[in-house]
Amino acid sequence: MVKRRAPPSQRWRTFLRNHAPDIAAMDLFVVPTLGFDLLYAFVIVRLDRRDLVWINVTAHPTAEWVARQIAEAFPWDEAPRYLIRDRDRIYGSVVTRRVRAMGIRDKPTAPASPWQNGFAERLIGSIRRECVDHIIALGEVHLRRILKSYADYYNGIRTHRSLNKDAPVTRLVQRAGVIRSRAILGGLHHHYARIWGFRYTQVRRDTRHVLQYLSCLCVLEKLVHMENPTLLPALMMVRYDAPDDLAVQSFALNDLPADWGR
Repeated sequence: MVKRRAPPSQRWRTFLRNHAPDIAAMDLFVVPTLGFDLLYAFVIVRLDRRDLVWINVTAHPTAEWVARQIAEAFPWDEAPRYLIRDRDRIYGSVVTRRVRAMGIRDKPTAPASPWQNGFAERLIGSIRRECVDHIIALGEVHLRRILKSYADYYNGIRTHRSLNKDAPVTRLVQRAGVIRSRAILGGLHHHYARIWGFRYTQVRRDTRHVLQYLSCLCVLEKLVHMENPTLLPALMMVRYDAPDDLAVQSFALNDLPADWGR
């Protein structure tokens, strides 16, 4: 009697693609300092949107420290279903017990197979090429501040080809406004954004006001979403008194001159 062959099991690549929204990966990498000391950076990345969930630095990594980082990275019900890691000895019984208690299935990679944790390895490579290879860390506090700034840039600004040139934290497409540049990490990277401008004309005098700083946009955002109108007088910065019969004319964006925002 011919033995019936069972269907082949799914490959590792297929598993990652099918379960990407429920998978996270973690890894450690080493960064030397100005005094030739070695600091260890710990990262956790989600596979679905490539967002950098957690990053921290220590000079003396232990299993207890790693377990605490995992618990802080996934508070409440935000824990993934699977967590990929390599077979480093630092992931001891303390880490596996903490992961199991959080309802996460531990998925260690095969021995000598870093490609199975490719998302975390690629993230570490990006951090090296775009950040720590260009900046000398003075110490643990300095490196932590640098990596936190890079994490904000990576999640909210840096584009990814796999996400159709979107950032891990989805951002809106800005189609109008004046383009302004903001330096990140001392000018190592830049954030280019469109800032809305406002323009009005008086008799024989052309006055133009452009919001050039993001702090102004934050104030406007607070005013727009304010639920208690009685607070407006306390937040008033400029007041214009106009007669009730003042003629007001509206213009569409397409009717404005080409250089109205310059």
